[in-house]
Amino acid sequence: MNTLDNTLKEIEILSSVKLKLEIDKKNMTQLLKELERKIENSNITFMEKILETITFGTLNYQDKHKENILGYKKKIQDIKSNNIDLDIETINTKILNFEKVVTNHLDSFKNKLLEFQTDLLYVSQNRYINTYESEDFKNKLTKITLNKEKLFLHKNIKNEISELLSFQENSQIWIEKSNTLFIKNEKINEKTFFDTIEANPLTDKQQEAVLVNENNNLVLAGAGSGKTSVIVAKVAYLIKKIY
Repeated sequence: MNTLDNTLKEIEILSSVKLKLEIDKKNMTQLLKELERKIENSNITFMEKILETITFGTLNYQDKHKENILGYKKKIQDIKSNNIDLDIETINTKILNFEKVVTNHLDSFKNKLLEFQTDLLYVSQNRYINTYESEDFKNKLTKITLNKEKLFLHKNIKNEISELLSFQENSQIWIEKSNTLFIKNEKINEKTFFDTIEANPLTDKQQEAVLVNENNNLVLAGAGSGKTSVIVAKVAYLIKKIY
């Protein structure tokens, strides 16, 4: 485990300890209120006074209540002497110092991720991403995040790299959605091209055959259905886009 991983682990452990202390503090606060309420209500009742009188003091409720109050006050003193606030403050300081170390690494790492995400989004918006290109993107991301998996999921950058996280979680689904959106938009953007490249406008399926740019493309169509028009349009489209 490298130094950065150790630092992230320390933050994780300290945060867990801090959470437990905060729960303990909440419980102690509730206990203090309960003890203070018991002290306030620890007065001899009318019935107890009668019992003391008729037993000529054999039953001494007054002393019993005083003893209880002393016990409650002792518990309150013990709780208040607990330095839980100081412990929480000390842990916060340690976490802050560790996070400063992480931040120095995180800034540089985040810039690389944002640059990669920008490239990925630019390509996805401007061309069909084929299988080989998809694998290339996955390999590049794997190299960038190697031994930095925890940093990749750090809370301080998650919102800025949301697209990248989606891509990393399931690249196949991300690419499929991206390509579907690209084809939809490109049909609109290149409507004039598709309408004029041949004597007759290309059909919706012909346009898809032109836009889908896998390394190996198989187009199944019957005689006279426009295969030649698709090939002509595809070559012209690729030249136009300088693939």
